[in-house]
Amino acid sequence: MMTTMLEVAKRAGVSKATVSRVLSGNGYVSQETKDRVFQAVEESGYRPNLLARNLSAKSTQTLGLVVTNTLYHGIYFSELLFHAARMAEEKGRQLLLADGKHSA
Repeated sequence: MMTTMLEVAKRAGVSKATVSRVLSGNGYVSQETKDRVFQAVEESGYRPNLLARNLSAKSTQTLGLVVTNTLYHGIYFSELLFHAARMAEEKGRQLLLADGKHSA
């Protein structure tokens, strides 16, 4: 089961709103509180729910990659997709892969 922001807040001894401010970088939060929140995030293994964040922000933060079937062959393409998806995730985005073989 995924750790929630509320569980992080309880662990850090702060409100859910404070956890949100710390993780988004919005609003003032003391360094001591930030440290407690980041420690709680680390200890709990919290990962933001991208779907929930996207719905709240009314933005998907999704990158689309359209490829043709000629690119599906070989290790190079697998490595390319792996690293593209990892980099997107590191930036808080998702990678959507679409097959372009039926495109006009």
